[in-house]
Amino acid sequence: MLILSDKLMKSKILCLILLFQLTLTLAPLLPISTLATSNSPIIVEPGESIQEAVNNAAEGQTIYIKKGVYKIETDILINKTLTLIGEDSKQTIIDGQNTTTLILNILADNTKIQNLTIRSAEKTCGIGVQIKDATNVEIKNNHIKNCSIGIKLRNANYSTIKTNSILNNTCGILLEKSYHNQIHWNNIDQNVKSIIIKLGSSENTFYQNNLNQIDRLDVPENFWNTTYPMGGNHWTNYLGFDLKKGPDQNETGSDGIGDEEYELSLGAKDHYPIIGLIQWYLAYKSENIEYYVIISNNASEVLSFNFNPNKSLIQFTLAGVPVESNKTNLCRVQIPQQLMWTQTGSWEVTVDDTNITYTFTSDKNYTYLCFMYNYSDAKTVKIKGTHSIPEFSSNIIIVLTIIATFIIGITVKFKNFSLETNSRKFKNLKDP
Repeated sequence: MLILSDKLMKSKILCLILLFQLTLTLAPLLPISTLATSNSPIIVEPGESIQEAVNNAAEGQTIYIKKGVYKIETDILINKTLTLIGEDSKQTIIDGQNTTTLILNILADNTKIQNLTIRSAEKTCGIGVQIKDATNVEIKNNHIKNCSIGIKLRNANYSTIKTNSILNNTCGILLEKSYHNQIHWNNIDQNVKSIIIKLGSSENTFYQNNLNQIDRLDVPENFWNTTYPMGGNHWTNYLGFDLKKGPDQNETGSDGIGDEEYELSLGAKDHYPIIGLIQWYLAYKSENIEYYVIISNNASEVLSFNFNPNKSLIQFTLAGVPVESNKTNLCRVQIPQQLMWTQTGSWEVTVDDTNITYTFTSDKNYTYLCFMYNYSDAKTVKIKGTHSIPEFSSNIIIVLTIIATFIIGITVKFKNFSLETNSRKFKNLKDP
């Protein structure tokens, strides 16, 4: 009995040791909110002060702003690293009431502003969002409208402005003494000037934005496209055609990129202007990595979009346009290779369940498919690959693997213990 008790005690100790090791292994993989509450988001309800929440927040904390209209009379000053996230980008509204000269004033590195509508700064000089003396700021998925200047960067470097709608301002984005910023996937249209770049700003990259034709550029040392085939921007006054493809636009076939460069002022050029209006859709989010599918075409609005990872299928509906029959248009779809891919090199592309031909290009990050369609009525487009992103993130897979290994280890230990115990009992029965 003493031997049996010792074995049980050793097994219990072993289980505790394995459980402790499992806890240490899983801790870094668990959400921060499950490990500590000091950095839990601050919730702002309608009628409460966003500035007060900013003042009370700790460095690095997130402020979650519920749907509603937040009218302000003075700017919201952000002088510490924070993340401000609206509950809904169209219904979480910060309103300057046409009197505030500045709505969001960002003075801290690594700040993030997401999912907000920022509107109605003072008409003659009011600014929606200002990034000043800060680096690595991210302005993402916001609606910024009815201001004198939508977004102003002043001595702001290495920041990202993406997936925003910046409309109906005197100037969409103004850069002053700012360097190495990435501005892409924005709709910067219906402004008197889409972009103003003042002296002292250079090495900024603009790509895959929708831009209107009235732009004043004081500095040529900026980039208006990336490499082929990702390309440049869509310009509403571009008059070129898309009959060729390739880095030099001299190969047979269309690729959604204009055959001629788009010339800006002072010698600046967009070498790969995109023919169609650019629309972006968040298809999947995994471990804080977002995968966007980019659709561009000149004739139809995208009415709906869906990505099904279980079927490796992208499906979207293009609105019909009342035109004469047999009118065709080119559609280009840009798919992240980590989101969906095909091992055979062949994609299945259908329009209203009819297989169609397409042209194919790729780079290290994306696949680009271009095809023609008749747009006199609505069309359902389906693009099918052979593989897509895992349903579970790698962290979850690691956790499940560790748990399975732990269970197997315990099972084996107890099985060995049971066999040893039974063997001892059998031996005792045989002994006289």
